[in-house]
Amino acid sequence: ADVDFSGVVDVTDVVSMIDYFLGKGGGFTGIQFLVADTFLDNLINVVDIVRAINIILGRCIGIIECAADSSGASAPGLTASRQADEGVSDRDLDILLQSNAGLNSTQNRNTLNVVADIPPDVVGLQIGIEYDPSRVRVSGARLLLEDDGLELAQNIGPSGATFMIYSPTSASLPADTKSVIALDLESELDGIEPSATDFQVTEVLGVDATGMPVYPEDINPILAVEELLGTPQLLPSQKLQLDRRGNSDGVYNLGDLLSLIHRAGLFPGNAAQEAPR
Repeated sequence: ADVDFSGVVDVTDVVSMIDYFLGKGGGFTGIQFLVADTFLDNLINVVDIVRAINIILGRCIGIIECAADSSGASAPGLTASRQADEGVSDRDLDILLQSNAGLNSTQNRNTLNVVADIPPDVVGLQIGIEYDPSRVRVSGARLLLEDDGLELAQNIGPSGATFMIYSPTSASLPADTKSVIALDLESELDGIEPSATDFQVTEVLGVDATGMPVYPEDINPILAVEELLGTPQLLPSQKLQLDRRGNSDGVYNLGDLLSLIHRAGLFPGNAAQEAPR
């Protein structure tokens, strides 16, 4: 994560990684990208940024390192995925878009709330959306969470936007179902108010206190097979999720389907496990 090669991972490196995420600055060289990609998935996202923050704070990252860390003061609690496995929580990460048009409230009617169902121990969240620029566009975004320790990074483009919620101290987001971001909308069509149906969620990714990804509930393998055979069944965010948990080559394909089948325990003698990173 030492992207400026100063010999130490510090706030400057985290800021550089966030700027890369936002499309600011001159980008990274090939070597800088490799250094920043701490999860080794050929992407720079909220997982890598949380891992860099953990390094600065002297905390462990990854399943293996955190399992071996016996310093109780710095070792985080159960990860969100382990909590679900051990019955501590049955909450799955999920995102929905809720329009405020027509609501009897003091909110601007031309706003859209991003509502998140957040499991315990999630310290970062990344959300992507797409929209038709001939109908509507996002003009701005505001963080709705009351915790002053949380930050919102936003990369808003003409036909899509990506948002990242994170804590400079790796503090957990509230384990609850609540509105996390308010999107300010502008309609490109006279007399027509924007609504949630004008938008599509393309990405949902969380990260826990150990720097491990937290995904939405896994996809039904039958639907994944039908999608691969040519019958559209999956949302873009679901195909992206399958690729990230599969071969991470940028497209949903057979390798990702086989990984899903393996996780579902449908291969005889195979446990539903993912390789630790």
